[in-house]
Amino acid sequence: MPTQDQLFLKTHIKKKKQESDPTLWVEDRARNSYTQYMDHVDQYSQTQPEHPSRPLPELEIDFWCRAVGGVQKGRAYGLGPRNNLSHLRSGLRGEGSSRQAKGVDGVQVAAMAQQIAELNRKLAETEAKRVEESNTMKANIELLMAQIPS
Repeated sequence: MPTQDQLFLKTHIKKKKQESDPTLWVEDRARNSYTQYMDHVDQYSQTQPEHPSRPLPELEIDFWCRAVGGVQKGRAYGLGPRNNLSHLRSGLRGEGSSRQAKGVDGVQVAAMAQQIAELNRKLAETEAKRVEESNTMKANIELLMAQIPS
């Protein structure tokens, strides 16, 4: 399934007659929206420690809505048939309620993603310490066992 930006490019850039022809957008609004969206994605990617290739789907929708000037009458420019923003923002893709979607926004999702990354880092550190302590204890037991006369 294509991503939102791939689908948008496919439907908002005119087909070239020759490969050397310049890229022509169907309207300036389409070019501006796509450029602003990609700027949001680039800014987000630079703030992430793991530099993911793509933001979470919930953040993509939030970035898209900001790039196109927001939501009017529950719809956002350029989303086409995927325009049920309540479901898209909830990340449930067709499940859940608008009440759930209103409770989670892109900023909250980003904060949760950062918390998860930090907790995973701490877990890995704790596990490494536990393994090191276990190995030290094993070595001490072997030394003590060697000192006991048979």
